[in-house]
Amino acid sequence: GAAGTEVAAMLLAMKCIAPDSVFLLRGNHETAEVNRDIERYQSSSFLAQCKMRFGEELGDRVNQAFNAAFAQMPLAAEVDRGVFCAHGGIPRPVEGHTFSSMLELLRTPGRLPRRENWTDAPRTTREERVWQSLVFSLLWSDPAPPGFALDEDGFAPNPARGELTHVFGNAAIDRFLQQTGYQYVVRAHEVKQQGLRLCGHGRVITVFSSSAYCGMDNGAGALLVSAGRIRMVCCKLLSGGGISPGAISTSCVTPTNGPMGILPPLPPIVGPVPSQHPPPPPSCPSM
Repeated sequence: GAAGTEVAAMLLAMKCIAPDSVFLLRGNHETAEVNRDIERYQSSSFLAQCKMRFGEELGDRVNQAFNAAFAQMPLAAEVDRGVFCAHGGIPRPVEGHTFSSMLELLRTPGRLPRRENWTDAPRTTREERVWQSLVFSLLWSDPAPPGFALDEDGFAPNPARGELTHVFGNAAIDRFLQQTGYQYVVRAHEVKQQGLRLCGHGRVITVFSSSAYCGMDNGAGALLVSAGRIRMVCCKLLSGGGISPGAISTSCVTPTNGPMGILPPLPPIVGPVPSQHPPPPPSCPSM
C-alpha cells in the first residue's frame, strides 16, 4: 500500500531488535514475481512504491535488497506444537511424499533453496519439483469453496491463483492433521469481512490483518495463542475509516484433541509480512 516500504522496514527492524520474539513468515507478496510486477499491479506494486520513495535507480536497488531479505524468511511455523501456520495453506504431497515428509524438508536448516522468484524455478529433478510444489502450496493455496469439486485426496487445481496452485478441502485437512499431529491450521491470503474466518469444521482459521483493503470496508483480525487456547480478536472498521476500542470483539477456541504440546519442540520452520494497504482498484494487487 501507500506505506508498504515503511511497513516492511518496520517489521524487519522489529525482527532485528527482538530476533527471538518476532517471527516473520513469507507470503506470496514477498516474492519478486509479485512485488516487482509493475505491469500487472501498476502503482500499487512494491517496486513502484520503492521507486516513488527513493527514485528510479535507488528504488530498484532498495526493492532488490528487500527481496534478498524476503528470500531468507521461513515459509511456515508452528505455535505451541499444535498450530501450523503458513500464508496460503497446507502442502499437497507429491513425488511419493507424505504430509509429514514434506514438512520435514523444512525442518532441516539450510536445505530450502533461497529463491527470490519461484515461478521460474527449475523443475528438472524430483527434488526441484518437490520444492516448487511445496513452496507454491504454502504461499498460494486456499481452502476450497463449498461445493467445489475435489479429487479423492481432497485437493483440486486453483484457477483463481494460477498454475501449480491448489485448493484443499476437509478430506485433505483430516489427513494433514492426522499425519502431522497438529490441531489447527492458521493462514492468511484472503480478505475476510471481519478479519477472521473459520472453515474446515473450525480447524482452519484465516486471519486477515489489513483493514480497508483496496478501499473495501473489511475489518482486521488477530490471534493470541496462550495456555492451550486460541483467542480471536476482530476489529470492525467504522464508517469514518477508523477503529475504536468499542469495535473490538474477542472469542476463544479450546483445542478438542487434548493439550497442545504433542510434538517435539521446533524452531520456526520455513517464511508473511502483514498484508499491505494498496490504493483502490484497478491497480490493487491480489493476495
